[in-house]
Amino acid sequence: MQAHSIVEQPESASIKELFEIQANRRSNQTAVVCGSHKVTYGELNARANRLAHTMRNRGIDADMPVGVCTRRSLEMLIAVLAITKAGGAYLPLDPTYPVERLLYMLNDSRVRLVLCHGLEDRFKDDLLPRSNAECIELSGDYCQTSSGNERDLDLDIPADSIAYVIYTSGSTGTPKGVLGTNRGMLNRLRWMWQQFPFAHGETCCVKTSLSFLDSYWEMFGPLLQGIPVVIMPDEVVKDAERLVQELESHGVSRLVLVPSLLRVMLTLPDVDRRLRSIKLWVTSGEALSPELARSFRQIFPHTRLLNLYGSSEVSADCAWYDTGECSPEKVAIGRPIPNNELYILDADHRITSGSVAGELYVSGTGLARGYLGNSILTAERFVPNPFGPPGSRMFRSGDVARRRTDGACEFLGRRDDQVKIRGFRVELGEIEAVLNRHPAIAQTAVIAFEPRPGQKQLAAYVIFRAGVAVSLKELQDYVADELPDFMVPAVIVPIDALPLTPSGKMDRGALPAPKYTASKTRPRTLHEEILADLFADVLGLEHRAGVDIDFFDLGGDSISVIELVSRARTAGLAITAQDVFRHQNVTAIAAVAKPVQGQAVNA
Repeated sequence: MQAHSIVEQPESASIKELFEIQANRRSNQTAVVCGSHKVTYGELNARANRLAHTMRNRGIDADMPVGVCTRRSLEMLIAVLAITKAGGAYLPLDPTYPVERLLYMLNDSRVRLVLCHGLEDRFKDDLLPRSNAECIELSGDYCQTSSGNERDLDLDIPADSIAYVIYTSGSTGTPKGVLGTNRGMLNRLRWMWQQFPFAHGETCCVKTSLSFLDSYWEMFGPLLQGIPVVIMPDEVVKDAERLVQELESHGVSRLVLVPSLLRVMLTLPDVDRRLRSIKLWVTSGEALSPELARSFRQIFPHTRLLNLYGSSEVSADCAWYDTGECSPEKVAIGRPIPNNELYILDADHRITSGSVAGELYVSGTGLARGYLGNSILTAERFVPNPFGPPGSRMFRSGDVARRRTDGACEFLGRRDDQVKIRGFRVELGEIEAVLNRHPAIAQTAVIAFEPRPGQKQLAAYVIFRAGVAVSLKELQDYVADELPDFMVPAVIVPIDALPLTPSGKMDRGALPAPKYTASKTRPRTLHEEILADLFADVLGLEHRAGVDIDFFDLGGDSISVIELVSRARTAGLAITAQDVFRHQNVTAIAAVAKPVQGQAVNA
């Protein structure tokens, strides 16, 4: 590829100013592709400006969060860009979350304004009337018709002002809002531009949930460099085959994804030829296994695969590792990106010597301001940095790591009860708190387990109160009404008592192995036989799944749905992710499955 023509970018320029430089330079060039619709830089800038003027007129100013409740779409991108232009901070409100969780986020953040698009009535009729927020529907002219509303706002965005408020799972039973800065976000963007500069003719895509900071890089990493982006709708991202088709047809050159999705995509036929346009693959959100890294290199021997490490508290990514350097035993999280430092400290806060393990601390430009309205937790996790200038801080990650002889850091695990599920940080204590609120539950414990390598699930162990009866399905539904789907236990196990260590603490390692519901209902048709076998393979079950058992009761999640759809297509059965979410068991899914045209159905 030819070198890309970079527009001159002052080092002091804000994200808002960097976009406006591109909009002026490339006004008639395509910025965004969404389905059959193409939007130029000039059009995108004008639409975002109209919305930004509307928000300023309604009192939005620096450090003020603005909710964004929309599915992945052009409107989502316009909303985030407009919030940035108005000087506010975007707060993702995932429309798939339970209403009660969204209501907590709205009230805890004291959001005054929510930008919505294409949502069900339950959000407008149930959610917003119970909060103090006002809704702007992202349609038409964005409620603003006065003259001059398409011009750029004459605003100086302070580098230390808040760019985002992202809620993550909280160990005390309620989520916590992370306050990330514009300075941190821009430092992350500049590192990628300098380390992996764009080439002429590149195209990128937006496929990550707005609740992940990777989505910000997907949108503005390319756009601020004059590179167009393609927005992938939910139904495409949930189907690995359709995702590959879209990536291939648009010639996408860079891709960000969690390792569990990478594993599924590498199993698709002819993927090396179909995705040869992708020159840079990036994984984050989960531990990348050396086996998966080796599989990638066998299929794409001349393509770079990066492993990034970070969290919302450090502007998404603070360390990186090129897996071309991968050792047979472990994939490192690597070295810090510029203007950040990694420290591995012992219990006395001294730097460990050699390869001795310790807790990982992060300092530098990427650090968030702290947690919204929680000064105690902020002080616990953002601590004084004895290795830096006076007044500097470092983030206590809770991760255990060691430094290799080559200087790269390796992730070894957690020192607390936090786990990663499909890239989301989950505090087991928050799930336990929800279960303990149920009137039938006396005690509970939640663990993460792997029915097969790389597939992490949640299991809840419950002790019922004497004389109280409740079904396990009812308990799962109860949790699902309070928590996002990735926090709902895949299996709930009734027990008589929690195992304890000699010191009296709960011994999670001594809990019995979780077992899924069994069923003797056998397949009756070829399609049911194929799907029953695929349920077992995809979910790591010891035996074929009964045809009447719910896929999600067996431990299925959004990533395993993608794998099921892909594996079914390979076997000659055409189903969609929506089919699995709607029908859920083998019998019902088999009833809507269709043979793949021109392909034999293989049992």
